[in-house]
Amino acid sequence: MPRVAVFVSHSSKDADITDTLCAHLLAPDDQGEQVCDVLVDKTHLLAGTEWPKQLHEFMAKCHAAVILLTENAVTSDWVLKEATILAWRASIDQDFRLFLIQFPGVTADMLEARRFKPLLLDSIQRVRLNEPSTGDDVDLKFAARQIRDLIAGRRVNDTAFDRLVGGLADLFAKVGDHTLLHVAEKMRLEPSAWKPDRERRGQCVEEIAGHIICENLGHYAGIHELIDDLSATTPLETLKQILTLVAPSWVDVGAAGRLPLLASMPQRAAVINGSSVGEFTAEMYVRRAHPLSNRHRVIQAAGGFAGDPAAHYTKEICALVRKRENRTDADEAIIEYVNKRRQNLYVLLPPPLPPPDALRTLLDRFPRLSFILWSGDQLEHDVNRGDVDWLVPEVDLEQEERELDFYRDAREIIRNIEVDGLGAP
Repeated sequence: MPRVAVFVSHSSKDADITDTLCAHLLAPDDQGEQVCDVLVDKTHLLAGTEWPKQLHEFMAKCHAAVILLTENAVTSDWVLKEATILAWRASIDQDFRLFLIQFPGVTADMLEARRFKPLLLDSIQRVRLNEPSTGDDVDLKFAARQIRDLIAGRRVNDTAFDRLVGGLADLFAKVGDHTLLHVAEKMRLEPSAWKPDRERRGQCVEEIAGHIICENLGHYAGIHELIDDLSATTPLETLKQILTLVAPSWVDVGAAGRLPLLASMPQRAAVINGSSVGEFTAEMYVRRAHPLSNRHRVIQAAGGFAGDPAAHYTKEICALVRKRENRTDADEAIIEYVNKRRQNLYVLLPPPLPPPDALRTLLDRFPRLSFILWSGDQLEHDVNRGDVDWLVPEVDLEQEERELDFYRDAREIIRNIEVDGLGAP
């Protein structure tokens, strides 16, 4: 029976604590069986590979995770990123188990100041330390035993990462043999040891898919070059689906992962910077936040008004929903209709940021909608605004422009195929 893979998020300054917890997690149970495998950066990172991308893969592949929330961890930007990604996983994957070990000295004020507050940490299963706790070996043994008891015998299901790789692998299964080998070479895939229970082509397809999802395109400069190589032997609709799945992979998952958490209470809006947010970047962030889902969409409200921002954007939202849903109801009825539905729409508001009172009115008026505020080219933090969550790391404008150009080129390749009737049948 496969073992549960447990990722441990920790500060590098807490090496002793991390080592002790991992040792206790790996200890055999009362029947002498090992309950779980442990993924931790100290032992699993491969030499010569960019380590943040490997950690992203660990956090995507694991079935459960533990956040060691010490005073050192609270001040670590990387632990914040890991906690965001893990909270995102918990929000979109009901089979994922997330545990929090909060150490003495970590206060609510510290969590608020370091942007941990919106991560729904209060709803994550907390693992108790012995009382009074000192964070010593006895405490960690007690905590590890609780975690092992909670995951023991747990069925190991496919993770969201597995499903995403599987979905992309299904699409690549329709690519011609020679094209597939060419793509593998350009991605610099090392020849894998043959697995007797796997057909070689299927194994190659899964490895290509895994590399793409982990933001590794090898010698490809961008998505447009991959689409061009695939276009000769790949059916048009499959090509479109591959572009849809792969295009958002440039987006930082830690930033995008905060979007599904906007519905937490008290409700907040997300703030994103960029030059092409309306036509490209916001959609990429939403796709990255909700992989393999076609339910979530971005609708963009128009700016350029005088008067009450809340009243203006209310009319804009109602008009957009009315058009989208082909309805003729008055605004009041549209608001009631929206608030009865499951949350699947992100409303993008253009610069400048609405004042706090106007934003609070919109958040209260449309509790089932998520709001993304476009700050312009730069992301200028206002520490006094507790109604928003700043999506960091901020968008790199050069990367954004480059990825938009690649995406447009890829779309042009697909349009040329449609117009000329070329490509695979």
